[in-house]
Amino acid sequence: MTRINNPDELDTLVDLALRVAVDVLQKSAELDKSGHEFKTVSLPAFVDDRVDYRTVKSGASVERALDLDGAFTNDNRWGTKYQYSELDGFEDLINYVIEHDDLKRFHSLAGGRDEFMEHVLRVNVGKLPVIAAEKHVFENGWELNTEALREHVLKLAAWWVLDEVPIQLVVPILNISFESDRTELDEKTFIERMDDGFQLARASGNPRVSAYKELIPMATHAIVLEGWTLPNPTALTWLWTPEDSPIEAPVLDRFFQVLSTFAEEPTGYVQVLYRPVGWSHEFTGPLPEVLPGPFLPHYSTALKAATEPAKTLSGSEIELLREGFTSLGRQENIVSVAAQRLLDAERRPSDVDRLLDLCIGIEALVAGNPGDATYKVAIRIAAVLAELGISNSVEVIEASKSLYSLRSAIVHGRKRPAKAVNVTLHGRQVDTIEAARYFLRNLLRARLQWPELTTDDIDSRIIGGALALWGQAVESTHDQGVETEQVSSSDNTSGPSDT
Repeated sequence: MTRINNPDELDTLVDLALRVAVDVLQKSAELDKSGHEFKTVSLPAFVDDRVDYRTVKSGASVERALDLDGAFTNDNRWGTKYQYSELDGFEDLINYVIEHDDLKRFHSLAGGRDEFMEHVLRVNVGKLPVIAAEKHVFENGWELNTEALREHVLKLAAWWVLDEVPIQLVVPILNISFESDRTELDEKTFIERMDDGFQLARASGNPRVSAYKELIPMATHAIVLEGWTLPNPTALTWLWTPEDSPIEAPVLDRFFQVLSTFAEEPTGYVQVLYRPVGWSHEFTGPLPEVLPGPFLPHYSTALKAATEPAKTLSGSEIELLREGFTSLGRQENIVSVAAQRLLDAERRPSDVDRLLDLCIGIEALVAGNPGDATYKVAIRIAAVLAELGISNSVEVIEASKSLYSLRSAIVHGRKRPAKAVNVTLHGRQVDTIEAARYFLRNLLRARLQWPELTTDDIDSRIIGGALALWGQAVESTHDQGVETEQVSSSDNTSGPSDT
């Protein structure tokens, strides 16, 4: 839905605004020649010219963007050089907006006095050509490039006319890096490396960043979700900070479920960003258009601030991640439940809650029936891990039994058994929660690789197959024993006769 009736009206709007923007640019160039000192806006920069993800700061850059708004306002009470009414074509632009009720409402302040509403309307309309000219000066200098200026005007005009604006949801990934610059996950989801400009734009000094200032920089890549929109009711909407409320994005949850499955290192996200698609409501020097979204503490409680990501996924690991992402999207609900429990456990501050989440996830994959005994669960865990090439099955079974002894003690309010605090895996002592996480991650990896790996398949194919092989080995040993016994009897019989 748009606030104008057809594309021709948008062209007319752009032409009118472009005419004003050209005059803003020309008058600004004349002011610059006369020695006028424009206000400037400082841009974020890298510390000491070091380009890495921990060295972004704001407020002290040698590069600054001109603030032309100080020279052009609706009246001259603030000592400005020009009023909007002095700009070529401005009154035509205002009248065009007033003739379109939806555009007028977009720029007005509801409930205000008539004279104040008119002031707000003129200020909001006047900002478009001024902001477009600012962007032109930064990128092209004072000499007019009509095509470039029109592109800036068009983006700003698109913001005016759309009651819902298209965006990409961009979520920086904490503590995990990727070898590739871009990885397609599906037709609307991909991972991309955040370039220098984007790193600077997302660290542009939002005061709410301080609560997460140690974690926010811990990202080299972001997951990008296409096909999103934001409501765009009024021009003044963009003055307010978005609420830090959860977003309904199952694909985003699925990505971090799979990432937690395939990467042992703690990860998650805290910052959600909106990247405009084909529109903008402002420009910040040369930086890409990035809007702040909510801050959400969706990261592992084990995550600690560091100077570089703990893990860089190789090309083969990225391919496994991509395949796992696709597979999880096709799995039955029970697998999604297990994956979500892994993610929930990562974010729990309480060890008890983490353990219970992990056990619920394990049970979703290998318990089968609610009444399945601990030894069944332990054997199935060992069987699946053996299928993955983890062959120390005795340790796995003993660790699983200790894990469920602890779980039972917690659930039934009994004293925790001391022997379940630590278990042995791969010949070393590990915390029970670490063991539970290890089991669930590997069970999920196996199920994503082999979707048919249900409890029935584990019992019949893996455990049943192992028992069949064991039976063949016993039978072979028995046959060899009988044959040896027969040979020995023959020897004993023949001995005396030879004698």
